[in-house]
Amino acid sequence: MRKAVACLSLILLGSFFSVVVLYYGKYQLEIGKAVESFLVFDVGDAEDRLGIAQSYVDYGRRLPLIGEFFKGPELKRAEIDYWQKEYQSLVNQKITDPESVEPIFNLIKGNSFYRMVESERDRATVIEGLESAIASFVQVINKDEHNIDAAFNYEYLVRVRDDVAKRKRKLPLKPEIPSDNGQQSLHGQEGRQGKDSGASTIKIHVPSDGDQRKNENEGQDAGKGAVKRGKG
Repeated sequence: MRKAVACLSLILLGSFFSVVVLYYGKYQLEIGKAVESFLVFDVGDAEDRLGIAQSYVDYGRRLPLIGEFFKGPELKRAEIDYWQKEYQSLVNQKITDPESVEPIFNLIKGNSFYRMVESERDRATVIEGLESAIASFVQVINKDEHNIDAAFNYEYLVRVRDDVAKRKRKLPLKPEIPSDNGQQSLHGQEGRQGKDSGASTIKIHVPSDGDQRKNENEGQDAGKGAVKRGKG
């Protein structure tokens, strides 16, 4: 009797883990496809894949001791929101697994705060947005002190905030028309459309066709053309 119960328990346990592995495999597959779609800028398909992955996360979190393996796709969704310029929804987004994605998520969130105010002309609004961005970068550094991007953004925005507060920097932070030398910003120096350099100076040589070569050599028999001989 005990052997039968033990065998039945093992069968049930094995079946349980088989189902978990199956769902986890499908979850990872959807995450991989979402990343692939995002890399080729197919944002719509990436969002659909993340939605499917989220459904597996919702099921996985209901399982004891298993739910922790289903990490939410919040980070990928945050990246998509950022590239779609949906900064407001991104900064309001809540993450369900802060320990695993919080540093990178807060880096994206800080960049979003900056993007939201870089075209603003109201000085108080700009300062408030810069301070929110700085606070996000501080959270990143507290979790990962070796994060160079967060450290650079923090130091840069502290200087920008002070200059804006002292009216040493004109607003908006992002000019409507870039200057010839570009405009320094949080994400580096912005470029501009290159000027047309005029007509191309490349000379294209088109090989002559058979009729043209025949006309050029008309009156000369094969093998009887003039041959220039060198001295010596």
